[in-house]
Amino acid sequence: MDLDDPGRCSSTWHGLRSAVRNEVRSRLASKPLYRRAAKAGNVGAACLLGMLLHEEGDEEAAEKVLREAAKSRTPQALRDLGYFLLQTNRPEQALIPLRRAAESDAAAGALVLLGTALEWTGETEEALRCFTRAARSDDEDAPLAAARLLITEDRDTEAEVFLGPAVAQGVPDALHLRGVIA
Repeated sequence: MDLDDPGRCSSTWHGLRSAVRNEVRSRLASKPLYRRAAKAGNVGAACLLGMLLHEEGDEEAAEKVLREAAKSRTPQALRDLGYFLLQTNRPEQALIPLRRAAESDAAAGALVLLGTALEWTGETEEALRCFTRAARSDDEDAPLAAARLLITEDRDTEAEVFLGPAVAQGVPDALHLRGVIA
């Protein structure tokens, strides 16, 4: 983009504004559909509705929907409830659904969230085990989470093992963490 060309900047701005407006309209239009599908027992729709309510700041309604979805014990619903509880600064409460979600085969995302909850509750060694297990399953967030935890524990040499591949790929967060321990 040529920042010296006001016409191009203006058209880019209008295009971006239009895209954001369309996204908002789409979400507003989807909300009643998610609600109907959730009431009919669709757990995926309930999770989407709960996360949308959370994004809108309706924490009470979001929690109610996500807790109801989590009764299904599906990994997605348990993970989303755990994520919500972490986002609302309740890591101790997040441990139960995240442990259950992490027991499933498709659990790498849940493992990173569980590791985060464990880290926030001071259980750093168990958190590191979660991050390591998630990293082995190719979760892209896990190596950086493990490295960050190790750095805060003054275990820089171990952190390097997790940072190496991401630094070689030029991942900005990995480069930042490498700078912290350099």
